Amino acid sequence: MIPVTESAAIFPLLGNLNITIGEGLADSVLEQCTKYNITKLFIDISGVGIIDTMIANQIFQMISSLKLIGVEAFLSGIRPELAMTAVHLGIDFKEYPSYSSLKQALKENGLHVESFFH
Repeated sequence: MIPVTESAAIFPLLGNLNITIGEGLADSVLEQCTKYNITKLFIDISGVGIIDTMIANQIFQMISSLKLIGVEAFLSGIRPELAMTAVHLGIDFKEYPSYSSLKQALKENGLHVESFFH
């Protein structure tokens, strides 16, 4: 988890995820958000190679769990195959703010990327 403000962080997922890794991620993310008083978490999945139905389901369950502890989660890096998997799972994206890129997610939620590089 990468803090970008006092209450916002980026959580980049990278590489190939499997069910074992996925199970531990949610616990770790929830603990870190509570520990660091994170209220906005930007989960970027653009660096994930393959997302199967089980991993997609775990990501969306993690987002639901975050909401229960007061963390607003934003999902970025949505590729067509994840969108199709989510629809197949019956996931309603109205409940999950999602964006095609991390830059778009940050910008549309008041964190301007350009200011990080000046």
